[in-house]
Amino acid sequence: TFKQSTVMKLKGEVKSNTLNQVSFGPDGKPQTTQLSAPPPQQESGGPGRRGRVKERIVENKKEDMQEFVQALVKLSNSYLVLAKDKMQTLAQTGQFSQDANGIQLAVHDFVQPGDKLVLTFDPATKRERKAVVTTTLDDGPVTVTAVYQDLADGLTYNAQTVISAPKKDLELTMQTFEYVKTTPAH
Repeated sequence: TFKQSTVMKLKGEVKSNTLNQVSFGPDGKPQTTQLSAPPPQQESGGPGRRGRVKERIVENKKEDMQEFVQALVKLSNSYLVLAKDKMQTLAQTGQFSQDANGIQLAVHDFVQPGDKLVLTFDPATKRERKAVVTTTLDDGPVTVTAVYQDLADGLTYNAQTVISAPKKDLELTMQTFEYVKTTPAH
């Protein structure tokens, strides 16, 4: 299990900040429990038709933004959570280079045309340290930067992911911490 903090900024202003506990069920799928209080409900637009219309417009915008955020996270995961066959494709089609930051593996057109994924590895341990994605969603640019760290037992995990969608002036920052190894029940 671990905890995950997610901060959503819109136009530079924090719009939501949630804290979740994530554990894995018997099927291996993540199960999320929200630990932070839900955001307070905003007051309604007031009595009358104009207030109800404004309320509906605001609610539609919120729903559109929630759908966009879900699409951003799904897109991000398509680069950061790779199945074995995708890892093999990456290793076969990517270009390796090395500089002071480590060993880089870069690939273009990995998930969709025009995208780029660059993974950086520690040259001594060969462990992933960073992933940078440049791609698009809804005709707007998207950048994903993930930073990896190691637990005491040697497991490498995604410690922080920042997803930026400048066209929407939106930034998501997700941090994971307080990992606790649990023993599956028999």
